[in-house]
Amino acid sequence: MILLLGLLGAGLLVDTGAESGFDAPKRFAAVIATAAAAAIVVAFGDLSRAREAWRSAPRGVQLSVALFGAGLAGIAITALTAPHAEMAMATARGSLVLALAAPLTALLFDAGSMRRALTWFEALASLNALLSLLQRAGAWKPFAIERISGRTDAIGLFGNEGLLALVAALGATAAAALWLDSKGKREAKHAVAFVLCVAGVVANASVTPALALGAGLTVLVFYRMSRRRFMLGVTALLAASLLAVALVPQLRLRTVEARELYSAGEYDALTSYRFGAWASAMEMIAARPWMGLGPGTFAAEFVEHRIDAERRWGRRLVNPAFAGGSYVDAHCDYLQIAAESGVVVAIVLAISVALTGLRLVRVARERTSGSRHEAQALLALGAVVAVSSLAWFPMQRPATALFALIVLGRSWSVASSAGEGAE
Repeated sequence: MILLLGLLGAGLLVDTGAESGFDAPKRFAAVIATAAAAAIVVAFGDLSRAREAWRSAPRGVQLSVALFGAGLAGIAITALTAPHAEMAMATARGSLVLALAAPLTALLFDAGSMRRALTWFEALASLNALLSLLQRAGAWKPFAIERISGRTDAIGLFGNEGLLALVAALGATAAAALWLDSKGKREAKHAVAFVLCVAGVVANASVTPALALGAGLTVLVFYRMSRRRFMLGVTALLAASLLAVALVPQLRLRTVEARELYSAGEYDALTSYRFGAWASAMEMIAARPWMGLGPGTFAAEFVEHRIDAERRWGRRLVNPAFAGGSYVDAHCDYLQIAAESGVVVAIVLAISVALTGLRLVRVARERTSGSRHEAQALLALGAVVAVSSLAWFPMQRPATALFALIVLGRSWSVASSAGEGAE
């Protein structure tokens, strides 16, 4: 319950009196809730249950959990050895505490608890999507935005329309999974949440969340339909996407703009000027490939390494929309983790998640498994996080990071049920 309260706080809290009014209170809620849950488990929990779960887990899951722990240890070491050690340690402390959400979920959550987590996230995503739609329509704008880093002020409670669209993509995937397994009034509730979240993605015309949502829904359609119906379902998704482009002015303008930029060879502009962030991250990796520059130091190191990249490439890599030309995140979680914590840590964490995913695929395909549908939902949500991480940074923001860690922790538990038969 405490983790779920932290998830709500990470999705809904705003402090208009703080310098970082959107992110700071959300991060505080997520970290405090995770720390409190961990403290309660250590003080009052039955740790023998954790030992038994570890002994009974398949070797693949044990290896995945061990690699996850090794990755966290690597983050701590890179923070201690970072050039900006004080800054890196401050970030690492919060990140390492938040990472405890994964093992806590594996220990404490059953199928019912995970369903509640999906329902709560579906609700906070729907609420934010609705607020974003009202902001876009000019019906209600509760926040006076001094400067907008994105394209619009339809930001919900997240301060950035791209992050809101990503939360909505995760919410829509969760709602779709719940909808498929519900009946009666609950089915209608999840259907409404799904429509709101999809509208939140479409209205904000953010490409990465839209692609991530497509990946998540494709996974669900793949598992829930026969091969023939799968092809029909994918065709329906593509048709709906084309219809949305035709009917929604923002999407239509983005599509025309993208086509023109591609034809003109303006690939940096086509990616919303992400080349500078990506190139800077690659320069950081080249400078300290094994130890990284330290968690949370990307923003401090960005300009210096972007200039190095400009010298190497012989061209400017700036975003004309930003007066200072600086990025706080690499807009690619894979690159950012490697740049801040080293290539080894990034690879270890990637292998950990991949091993869990492979075990989940086994459960998702077992027709006699009572965890089959839950495994399919977890794989779909994992696909959303994996795809969005290519050009966004879900693991750098508290709401999406905490939810992703909860999904990972529950995935360890469900992956352990492979081959057990019906529950």
